Formats: sequence, C-alpha cells, structure tokens
Amino acid sequence: MERDITELKQQQIKLKTSAMLDGSTGLYNKKTSEHMIRQRLGKQSEGQKYALFMIDIDDFKAINDSYGHMEGDAVIAQTALQLKKLFSPADITGRFGGDEFIVFFDEISHRKEIEEKAEKIKEMLRSAGMNVSFSVGIAVSEGRNMTFEVLYKKADSALYATKQRGKDGYTIDTMSEV
Repeated sequence: MERDITELKQQQIKLKTSAMLDGSTGLYNKKTSEHMIRQRLGKQSEGQKYALFMIDIDDFKAINDSYGHMEGDAVIAQTALQLKKLFSPADITGRFGGDEFIVFFDEISHRKEIEEKAEKIKEMLRSAGMNVSFSVGIAVSEGRNMTFEVLYKKADSALYATKQRGKDGYTIDTMSEV
C-alpha cells in the first residue's frame, strides 16, 4: 500500500515555521530568537564578535492610547519591515514582545560598524515616514563562553541607560570590548 504524504509534509513544515515566527511581524519570536542566539554563541570562536541590539519603541503606550491599537500594530509591522531590510538574513532579527525587538548582528569587526548600524536604525525608520523614536541598547560578545543571559543583561542595561538619557538614541555597553 502506497500513500503520497507530500501534502502532509508540507503542512508540517508550515506549522513548524509558523511556530518559530511572530504572527504580527513575520520576525522570529522570542523563543526562537533566544534559541538561535544560544546556538550561535555556542559556536563562537576566539576573536569572533557579535552584537546584540535591543530596540524599543519610545512611548509606545502613548501611540496606542492616542491613535488606537490598529495604529500601534501598524507601527510594529513597519518597524519589523524596516529591520528586515537593514539587517542581513544571516542576522537574527526577532520580536521579543510588545514593542521590543532584538537583533543579533553577526561577526562584528569594529565599534564603528556597530555605531553605523545603530544610526541606520534611526535613519531607516524615520525615512519610512514613522514619526516615532527608538531607544537602542547594544552589547558585544567578548569571545568564547559568552552566555545569552549575560549578553542580554548587558544589552538591557544599555537600553535602560538610553532611556534614562532621554530616549531616541543608543548606548553600547561599556563593559563590552570591540
């Protein structure tokens, strides 16, 4: 007895893919992003550097409160679209929740490269007609044995520092070496 299971296999692939993605943006979801970043960090060789960008839409609650949730959803979708354009498919770009995005930027060679990406985030999002600002926190891996938790904590602290300075900017974790 023979059976063609092509359609069943295609449905399984679609389900697996949809479980990895954020339904609103098409970016990786938090769980998938974290898993993929852990894998990359586990394979990191000595001297190889990565940067973790945490990107937060400033005053997002005010957007929802003033313009409604549909406008808030449009801002989220437009942010995701612009991040996909800015970063390579080799980079891990995900939605970490609400108005927070995360990008694991692959193979950094120097600090200027990180600063240029941070500036491009602001430029690209504004040039897309988005009248919102973004705060960015950035941490850089420091060679082998860097854990996701440490890198995330550093990026989160850098994001908080940006918010404390008035938002609409970026901070690179000062403990990170580039």
